[in-house]
Amino acid sequence: MKGILIQPGKAPAITALPDTLQGMEKLLGGHVMQYVFPRTPAVLVYSYTGQGVNRFCQDRTLCGPILCYGWRGGDIKPLSGDLANEMLDRLKEFRIRI
Repeated sequence: MKGILIQPGKAPAITALPDTLQGMEKLLGGHVMQYVFPRTPAVLVYSYTGQGVNRFCQDRTLCGPILCYGWRGGDIKPLSGDLANEMLDRLKEFRIRI
């Protein structure tokens, strides 16, 4: 599934991401958590398992790699077009713009 991978210390990049919980946990190295954007159809998926700080979002610190997907109807969706470009821009700084 098309989404954005944000590796610590690197610029966000559009890439193929796993579309199952097991695939996300394997890539992130542990149990996953999510942050759903309040006014944007996107979600961040991340893990806290002993990894360094990557970004800060609203009220939480996100550690290790972060995955960004589209979000609709309570489920992940591929990112494409304008939304992908908007999210690349929002995710490039340490403090993520909400």
